[in-house]
Amino acid sequence: MKYLSLLIVLLFVSCATLNSGPAGPDSKPMKDANVILIETSDSVDKSFDKLDVILKGEGFSIKSYNKNELVLETNFKKYNQQKVWLSSNIVQTDSSSIVELSGMVEVPQFQHRKEYGGAKPDVKNRIKKKSSAYNPAWKVMMGIALKYPNGKIWYSRETS
Repeated sequence: MKYLSLLIVLLFVSCATLNSGPAGPDSKPMKDANVILIETSDSVDKSFDKLDVILKGEGFSIKSYNKNELVLETNFKKYNQQKVWLSSNIVQTDSSSIVELSGMVEVPQFQHRKEYGGAKPDVKNRIKKKSSAYNPAWKVMMGIALKYPNGKIWYSRETS
């Protein structure tokens, strides 16, 4: 029943992934995974509080703190010449809580283009396990997930 609940949550999260292959859940990151799920036996309130402490301990300041809707969003944090923002959503299943962790990264572009006055603007993209440009931001998300005590980590892909 626990895995059925997890699959239902993930189906809701990843319903638009028909042409990009399986969306998860999987215990190993699939190509272009951009969501890390932490399954825990903690209550949603306890999960929310633990995640808040972990994020602050990693140097993130909280931009949006909504305990009623169980949503946390951070302000950006500079990491390896990138700006990283994280957001989380916590869902209660029959026997566990699922912490959904995702984020955005602003990757500096080093190509100079005439139409941008000699500098291409930074591009904001969803953090994903893909190329080396995203890898530092993905490592930030993984570090947060690994610090969650007694959590089982799953990976998924959200396309929206």
